Amino acid sequence: MTTTARSPAYLVDDDADVRDSLRAVLEPNSAEWQFIGLDSAERFLASFRYTRGVAQCILLDVALPGMDGFALQKELRQRKIAIPVIILTGLSDVPLAVEALQSGAIDVIQKPAPAGRLVSAIQTALEKDRDNQRRQAEYDDIVARSQSLSRRQREVMEAMLNGRLVKEIAADMHIGTQTVLKHRASVLKKMQVRSELELSQLLQSLDLLGREEDLPADSVLHDRD
Repeated sequence: MTTTARSPAYLVDDDADVRDSLRAVLEPNSAEWQFIGLDSAERFLASFRYTRGVAQCILLDVALPGMDGFALQKELRQRKIAIPVIILTGLSDVPLAVEALQSGAIDVIQKPAPAGRLVSAIQTALEKDRDNQRRQAEYDDIVARSQSLSRRQREVMEAMLNGRLVKEIAADMHIGTQTVLKHRASVLKKMQVRSELELSQLLQSLDLLGREEDLPADSVLHDRD
């Protein structure tokens, strides 16, 4: 993935002194990223913009007024915003750290943290977001390929993935074997694979196999048998 803009590294903390001190620590190391300080979870949600190809992350204080850090994590999940979260806390609290990690944070750092620790965490978070975006792009591409299938091609594909033979598919669908072979060839071509095995591996690699909601049928084309 080619990144054409500096990666936003959001710091969400209601303490202006903390934001200023972390800015002073982090900005000298920020050739790769753009440091953005915000004083509340609500301001973050209002200002956040997703940009494809630009990695982002959040350094998030837990004890925020209004919507706290855990509530923001929950809101991000509900909105399907998969931005990596680094939790900052002033407490040495193991249960809190466990809860934060279980809620999806990639790291928990106790304040005040050494500059090197913070820089390393941000770099790790940004690389994770790049990986997530690459995977999402692959996922979207495969879903788009599946949506190019006609309804009958989709039915043949599902039968192929279930291990049905050409003759069995023809009998089940009350169509000729040559018609099945034609649909099979179209499926492989549109899905850009050479065999049923490659097709299965492709869908399994992105956890799409068997997930009907991710391979929409309501918008596919119709064709004759």
